[in-house]
Amino acid sequence: MTIEGLILSLMMASIVILAVALPFLRRATGESRHDTDLGMQRDRIMAYYERVLQNVHDLDEDHALGKIDDEYHARDREFWTLRGAQALKLLETLDSQPLAGVTTGDLDDAIERMVARARSEAS
Repeated sequence: MTIEGLILSLMMASIVILAVALPFLRRATGESRHDTDLGMQRDRIMAYYERVLQNVHDLDEDHALGKIDDEYHARDREFWTLRGAQALKLLETLDSQPLAGVTTGDLDDAIERMVARARSEAS
């Protein structure tokens, strides 16, 4: 093996070791872990919001096709619209104060509490 080949092999091995070790080094810092948790929370809320938008779209489509009556459409559309608005508010509050350790079930509970609070304030 030539000197150039040896140097090239060492450089390649160093790059591979660094690429493998880099994710573990990033996890060691608390700030990057916090950013990851915050990103995961935001992703979960955005997924929930997209699910709400899909439900509203499906309701509108079913109503337009005559599959559901006006009363059912109005009631369910209001329900899902309120949930979507609460999810957006939750996204806004996430920027100001992150929700530590929120799981999907906790997210649903938080949205349920916000919907209940909004309904009680509206009454």
